Amino acid sequence: MKITYLRVDIEPTSPFRVGSLGGVRNALAVETDSNGVPVVPASGLAGNFRVHIGEAEANRHMGRGESTKGGSLFVASELWFLGTTLDETAEKRPRTATAIDRRRRAARNDSSHTVEEVYDATLIKLYLRYESPAEDILDLLATWPVLIGGGVSSGLGQARITGIRYRTLDMSKAEDVLARASLSAPGAEALDTLLADAPDYLAEDGAPAPAKGMPVVFSASCRIQGLNVPVDALTDEPRSDHFWFRGTSWKGVLRSRVEYIGRSLGLDVCGTDGGTWDGCGRCGVCEAFGSSATGVGRWSFSFTKLAEDAARTDRTRGAIDRFTGGAAEISKGDGGGTRSGRLFPERTLSDENARLTVGLLVEEELDPRHFWVRKALLLALRDLDEGFIGIGGRTATGLGTVTFDNLTLGSDLADTELEPETGLSSVPRITQQDLDAALQPKEEQ
Repeated sequence: MKITYLRVDIEPTSPFRVGSLGGVRNALAVETDSNGVPVVPASGLAGNFRVHIGEAEANRHMGRGESTKGGSLFVASELWFLGTTLDETAEKRPRTATAIDRRRRAARNDSSHTVEEVYDATLIKLYLRYESPAEDILDLLATWPVLIGGGVSSGLGQARITGIRYRTLDMSKAEDVLARASLSAPGAEALDTLLADAPDYLAEDGAPAPAKGMPVVFSASCRIQGLNVPVDALTDEPRSDHFWFRGTSWKGVLRSRVEYIGRSLGLDVCGTDGGTWDGCGRCGVCEAFGSSATGVGRWSFSFTKLAEDAARTDRTRGAIDRFTGGAAEISKGDGGGTRSGRLFPERTLSDENARLTVGLLVEEELDPRHFWVRKALLLALRDLDEGFIGIGGRTATGLGTVTFDNLTLGSDLADTELEPETGLSSVPRITQQDLDAALQPKEEQ
């Protein structure tokens, strides 16, 4: 019998969140160990890998059930996900978030909640045991676009494989049995010792390149000017999460604009009611962006990383009294009257070399009724590029401007007739043919 032990080195390329059970209703926590350190359960990675390799390969390598005359026969998995370790630099950070009222385009009442995410993780080690020759599984691992935890359509949990070390032990040979039996360290340390001199499959001649991640819908370099960073005081030191513009924010801005474009064209687009919104599950916006009814959606909006040396501007601003036009007054409390001069801090970051990437989560063809959504996404990006809308806070005061260049289009946008050389100025308009298709019942397609 031959047994292969493997260690897959995974580098997170964005923050991630593996949800934790329990906690208060308005808080989304991350899973931690008994010491409060974030963890990445191997079971979640096993599920993601199973989706990657498809049903046929999963039945071959990861167990299956077979129907027999006497009932059901279950075949055990040849591939064991033994566990993971996370580097010590990983740190969970809470942030306050709020849902947006689609009709008023402002914060929804009573929607404030706390979200925890893991930042600064540089290495996840995944340990595997495989009861077949290593060659049968190495190619599948090398081409695996790893996704970790939840929020993948909002840019969380994206990662890439940077190394695969493996060693096959022939349990009919005394030296291999001795090598396995002589390990005295616990868990991961024992396997690191066993694999200390093992080859790295990704570095071998003729081996596949590391996984490049999910297919791209749209990618472009962007210049971000004046991105608002919430701080309590200008003396606060910048934190690591300040240099990530979240995918959920990109997704919210662009979805809102696409909805606006659809409604302006007379299409049946959800999101106009003032109550709790869960998505209609039938319109093109729900299919592309996701909803409670349709799941995560078709597109994934990545986090944008700003450089650590991004230009920073700090200033103190004074609130204005809308009635008098002068400085707003603030109550002294305890019957002490009022005083003028309500000041508040404003910090902004600017980066000339940022990047926005929209990935493709679902590779099935888009419903032809919803082709207009692809063009609407490009038009929303053009509105950003021309300054009609912005990103982050206080965009009404001119903060959060974005300009795009060096466009890369994926399969979802390849036939939209956009010319990357001329940029977003050549965005094709939504035609009457697109509208006619959008208004047809699904069964007539």
